[in-house]
Amino acid sequence: YVNEAEAATDLALFDDLLSCLESQYDINNHRVYTMGFSAGALWSTYLSLHRSEYLASAVIFSGGTGLFPYTTPESRIPALVVWGGAPDVYMGVIKFDQMSESLVQSLVNDGHLVIACDHGGGHTLPFGALSWAYEFLTPHQWGQPSESFLEPGGMDSFPDYCQAY
Repeated sequence: YVNEAEAATDLALFDDLLSCLESQYDINNHRVYTMGFSAGALWSTYLSLHRSEYLASAVIFSGGTGLFPYTTPESRIPALVVWGGAPDVYMGVIKFDQMSESLVQSLVNDGHLVIACDHGGGHTLPFGALSWAYEFLTPHQWGQPSESFLEPGGMDSFPDYCQAY
């Protein structure tokens, strides 16, 4: 489970890195995204819940909540959540299907745009995932989530096992 003191240190590091990038490189701070797989997805999940006021959208590949509690994000954050069904288990203990489904349900209940994709292939990235992850991230700007995925044809480039909420 997540050690809150260590998580606070990681959040402070994120805050400092973002601040440095903004001051040194004049980044577009309306287009800050997070994406991760497995442990990286757990961090992206945590970051999405605790720093949504800085993120335009998130892609979570085999992450979710369960090792830490769901906390309602401060700002609306569109999320693409992808997992590998019941066989998406790490070390026989971490059940990413349950954690991903829990995250999806919590975000949907809180009114966030979510695309949920259960590819059923275990603890792997499905074929083409990075291209449709990029397609998901780019239409979103902070404070202006795109609802285009909910429109007719908005999900045409996503696999049939994906569902928009």
